[in-house]
Parts: sequence; C-alpha cells; structure tokens
Amino acid sequence: MRLFMRSALVVSIITLLTACGWQLRGHVDLAADIGSLQVSSSDDELLRDLKSALLRNNITLSDSDPDYRLNLEKMRFDRRTASVGSQILAAEYELNMQVAYQISQMKYKEGDKPYLDSARASTIRSYAYDPNNTLGKDQEERQLRREMRNEIVQQILRRLALISQQNEA
Repeated sequence: MRLFMRSALVVSIITLLTACGWQLRGHVDLAADIGSLQVSSSDDELLRDLKSALLRNNITLSDSDPDYRLNLEKMRFDRRTASVGSQILAAEYELNMQVAYQISQMKYKEGDKPYLDSARASTIRSYAYDPNNTLGKDQEERQLRREMRNEIVQQILRRLALISQQNEA
C-alpha cells in the first residue's frame, strides 16, 4: 500500500510539472523547420556557448548552404559603479551585456518573402564589491559574465523558436 502511494505521488508530481509547461533549463523547443544554421560572431566565448546550445537542441550547424544565417553583429559589455560606500570607494558594480544580432533566411520558396530579423538581447547584473576580497570578487564577476552569456544565448534560442513556430503555421 505504501509503495502504491509513493508511486501515485511521483506520477502526480510528474503530471503536474509537465501540465504546467515546466521543462529543463536551457531546453528550447526548436522544430526541424529551422533546418541548418550558420552562426558567426566576433566574440569567441559567446559563439562557443551558442553553438553548444544549438547542438543540444538538435540544430544542424552548417557553413555551406545553410537554411538560415545568424550573425551576432555587435557585443557590448559595460561595468559601471552602481553605488559608492562611505570611503568614496565603489561598493557595488553593475554589469551590462548587450548583443545585436540578425537572423536571415537563406532558402525560401519562390514568391515567398524571406525572413529577416534584427534584434537585440541584453541582460543586467549587479554585485557588491569588497576591496578587501579582490580575488573573490573577480571570480564572482567572471561567474556573472558566464551566466549573462548563457542568458543571452537563451534569449537568442527563444527567438529561433519563434521563427520555428511561424514556419509551422
């Protein structure tokens, strides 16, 4: 009886999670309509993260004759002082990352209008700065930069998912 109750509870939780739309972080439903994709960027770390995410989502990356081209045109990263402490030293920093990108359809049926979209992905983070713990705060900033790149990648993947849904309609 106890085993049956546990099993019923597990099945109920799984059903509730899938019914509310919950899914693993980093997974975006990209249909096969995207086909092959060519990705270019001047930022190597962002390009590596984006390609990795695309491959995890079963998108074929191709440099020759792709269906779509994704060009990460301009990446900007800023760090500014968000607040100053009592000794006129930075107490908090704000990190801002922005990427302008363009998605263009390379293959389309005659008479159809090719898809072309320019967009911007951005994210902002802030962290408290301690001048007595410079090494730890440098590591924290590097971690925040990684998280910000991942968020930018997720924003781009969601835009690609939108294109995929439009192609299905």
